[in-house]
Amino acid sequence: MKRLAITLALLVPALVRAQFNNVGTSAANFLKIPIGSRAEAMGGAYSAVVSDPTAMYWNVAGLAHTAANELLFSQNRWIADLSHTFVGAVFRISDYDRLGLHVNYLDIGRMERTTVDEPKGTGATFSAYDFAVGVAYARQLTDVFSVGVQAKYVQQTISVSSASGLAFDVGLQYRSTWNDLRLAAAIQNFGGDLRILGDDLRINVDPHPNYGANPADVPVLLETKKYPLPISFQFGAAITPLRTGSVSLTGAVDVRDTRDFNQQVRAGIELGLMNMVFLRAGSGLFISERVVRSAEDNSSRVEIRASDLRSGQARFSVGGGLAYTIPRSRLGLRFDYAYSFVETLNDVQRFTLSISF
Repeated sequence: MKRLAITLALLVPALVRAQFNNVGTSAANFLKIPIGSRAEAMGGAYSAVVSDPTAMYWNVAGLAHTAANELLFSQNRWIADLSHTFVGAVFRISDYDRLGLHVNYLDIGRMERTTVDEPKGTGATFSAYDFAVGVAYARQLTDVFSVGVQAKYVQQTISVSSASGLAFDVGLQYRSTWNDLRLAAAIQNFGGDLRILGDDLRINVDPHPNYGANPADVPVLLETKKYPLPISFQFGAAITPLRTGSVSLTGAVDVRDTRDFNQQVRAGIELGLMNMVFLRAGSGLFISERVVRSAEDNSSRVEIRASDLRSGQARFSVGGGLAYTIPRSRLGLRFDYAYSFVETLNDVQRFTLSISF
């Protein structure tokens, strides 16, 4: 089992590097929207911390450390008034094995249909939405290593056209007893390209509008390009240097590299009081590289710079949570909230409710 974990730890970065050669536009970008109020309140530094159903977004290996069966619901009013919902459940199938299920849904809403002849609208409307449905499995290999895998069906729909495909996630977590040190690595959204297909691509045209009298209703099927999934690699670390009977303090940092985005470094902290009240904050930076050439000797060097997050990214997040276990029962309730200050676009609020049983 240890050999398997080490092999995955070496293989995952190699697979990701192979995918990052062509940085460009990706399909299914809703898969990059952060899940869960606790995670986002900590700035997205969560791959080493996670041990709840949101592990199916951050690091599927974290499912192995869920203490009980758990059902989680998270909702946020995403930028541009989009509605984003996540429902996840994890089940203990043995002391070491966990099974997870989730639905990730982005409602883009209804829009008015326009045409070349009627650019202000035809009076008809259409809807657009994205969703993913996943099944995950995680196992605690040893006292310190856990591993998880996930397969998910991904679909994007606009009007009566859609693109769909399969995506896969793999994750690792290492947990030490020294100050509860945790290390994590994960690859997400590894899979084939998506191509949109549907009746909206069928149109009638005049094939030769500049030559004589031709029929204007020749059926044509528009060809669309394939676009890759937003594959990403994430490495994280977390530590809890302070843990007493009433107070705990956790710090975490994540490095996230997505094929169509600059590398990001995320950091966050969580203060726990009586294991019932939690206060959190987090932020992040972009890491960019550029080649600088010297005019004197024609030499070159790689310059690495850190900068603030760009438009559409959460610059800073704060939040809190309440947790309560009903006495003499296995039923636990948890409510978490996060507020993210987003550059240029509207700020984002997240609400998450979970029930353990």
